[in-house]
Amino acid sequence: AHKTGNKGLFNNAAQAWNHDFYWKCMQPGGGGAATGPIGERIIQDFGSYDEFRTQFEAAGNTAFGSGWAWLSWDGGKLVVDKSIGAANPITDGKTPLLTMDVWEHAYYLDQTNKRADYIVDFLDVLVNWDFVNANLASAQTASSMSLPNVSPVNESDEGFGLREVAQAARIGQRIALAGLVLNAIYLMHQFAIGSPMV
Repeated sequence: AHKTGNKGLFNNAAQAWNHDFYWKCMQPGGGGAATGPIGERIIQDFGSYDEFRTQFEAAGNTAFGSGWAWLSWDGGKLVVDKSIGAANPITDGKTPLLTMDVWEHAYYLDQTNKRADYIVDFLDVLVNWDFVNANLASAQTASSMSLPNVSPVNESDEGFGLREVAQAARIGQRIALAGLVLNAIYLMHQFAIGSPMV
C-alpha cells in the first residue's frame, strides 16, 4: 500500500501494526537501563545508554504533531528515528525493535499535554527489554542469513494478498473505534460520579 500510494490502506494497516507492536514494547515494572544483548549493543552503537536515551527522547519530543519514536536495526547497527502519522521504519528497510507512541492519546489521560513527562515515564518504568532483546535476536539472524528482498504481494498471488491486508486494515479501524468508544464511556462515567479524571 505504501509503494502504490494507497494512503488509506497504508494508514490503517500501519497503525494497526504500530499499535500492536507498541503494546508489546511495554510491561509492568519495566524500564530502566537496557539489559541483556540490547544493552550491550546500545553501548556499542551509541557509546552509552544515556546517549541512546538522549536521542530517543529527542525523537519523541520533536516528532511534530502525532507520531512515533523508534529504535531500529539498520543493516547491522542500531538507529533512533521518528516518524509522523502512520509511518514506521519498515518502509525504509529497517527492522523496528522498540517504539513509543507520541500521539497525544497515548499519554493525555495520565500526563495531559506533557509529552516530555510521558517519555521519561515510558523509559523509566514501561519498556519491555525482554521483547526488545527478542526483536534484536530476530533482526540479527535475518541479517546474517542475507534474506533476499521480497517482492510486493499482488492481489492475484496465492496466500496472503491485498484482500487479506485490506481485511486486517478494516479490523484495525474497528479496534481503534472501539477504543475511542470505551474511552468516551469511561470519561462520561467519571464525570457522572464526580470522580477526578486521571
